[in-house]
Amino acid sequence: MYNIELDCKKLNASELTISNEWSLHPFHQPISDILLNSLQTSGVLHPPIVKKRGDNYELVCGRKRVEFLLQNGFSSISTQVIPDTTSILTQLQIILSDQLLSSPLTMIERAFFIKIASKHLTNDQILSYFSSQLPCKRHDSSISEHLRLLEIDDSILSMIHNNVLSEQTATLLMTVNKKDQLTLSQLISYLRPGGGKQKRILTMLQDLSHRHGETITTYIEEKDIQEILQHENMNPPQKVQQLMELLQTKITPNLHKTQIDFKRESQSLNLPTGVELTPSQSFEKNDVFLTIKFSNLNEVKSKWSKIQQIIYEN
Repeated sequence: MYNIELDCKKLNASELTISNEWSLHPFHQPISDILLNSLQTSGVLHPPIVKKRGDNYELVCGRKRVEFLLQNGFSSISTQVIPDTTSILTQLQIILSDQLLSSPLTMIERAFFIKIASKHLTNDQILSYFSSQLPCKRHDSSISEHLRLLEIDDSILSMIHNNVLSEQTATLLMTVNKKDQLTLSQLISYLRPGGGKQKRILTMLQDLSHRHGETITTYIEEKDIQEILQHENMNPPQKVQQLMELLQTKITPNLHKTQIDFKRESQSLNLPTGVELTPSQSFEKNDVFLTIKFSNLNEVKSKWSKIQQIIYEN
């Protein structure tokens, strides 16, 4: 299927047509520092790939490489030309392989590849031929989820592509309205929490806004939330921690009060270093656990008789 030879051809810039038809990055995306450094120090190691269309040649792969050459005054560009007889399946494999030369596909690149492939292949064919390379789950819902992702605003797609927003966050964003998508993406972009904390913040905001019958955008305007976000003396990680604690307090106010009371009572005992008092998970039971740290097993043995007396004295 993929055993073809690409002809090498030097093209004038005027002969080259750049479109989004085959691009995995149709939204505006500047050249990464890594690629820019490679191009500046080593030149174009992998020539752009084109196909004949009418009197011109249409760019299939290598948009950023072409942009770099044009911006640096090159009037002609060395390319590789896909034969006219090449099947669409092989052309799609070329696009995928060209991108995989630099790095695994991001979630957004996978989505655009699926969008391109969907114009020519059935879902079953896409999953059969490409699921292991994308990678994605081998069922139709994976195709539809990726295609729905592309309905999100381009600015958010760029954040997902650049790992500002995690893939889990991207999936959650598809469950809220477009205004809330922008609000949440801007919040995450500002605070820059890790993927796990992104998910936690988003799910708590979804929960609270639903309880209050408000949009997430409106709920975030609450005074106590804005006081954290606009605090001049806290850095982003501190704001993330304060915001998560505030949201958790709002979701489970009784649990929060119980946590504060337990912490106060524990501190009043003046426990020595190496001794820790912990409650049952989420205070679901009344059980309390006292943990004592020993330097080694011999120390435990030497003190065990005294510990037994305390344990069994009642």
